[in-house]
Amino acid sequence: MDGGAKALVLRQWTLDFPFVREDITRVSVWFSITNLNLHAWSPNELSKIVSLVGIPFYAYQCTSLKYRISYARVLVEVDVRKELPKQVHVQLPNGKYYIQEIWYE
Repeated sequence: MDGGAKALVLRQWTLDFPFVREDITRVSVWFSITNLNLHAWSPNELSKIVSLVGIPFYAYQCTSLKYRISYARVLVEVDVRKELPKQVHVQLPNGKYYIQEIWYE
């Protein structure tokens, strides 16, 4: 996370809520992919790109229905012990690679 921001993790309250610190290693993060290559708008290809960062959970409705194609927005589970990449290398169907930037919310 940029700017020294800290993640806030909420848990469901129960009567036997344990007041102990937990070491959380995985969180869900929304991120946006701008300038997405045309081939990558298919669910399968978008999932491949997202999987380079973490485990895909959900694509924003405007993304999955392609209502807005200026960027794709996806919810991904990531390992907080690893640095979040700002870009990934994506292989095109013709075998060439390109660099895809990722923006975390």
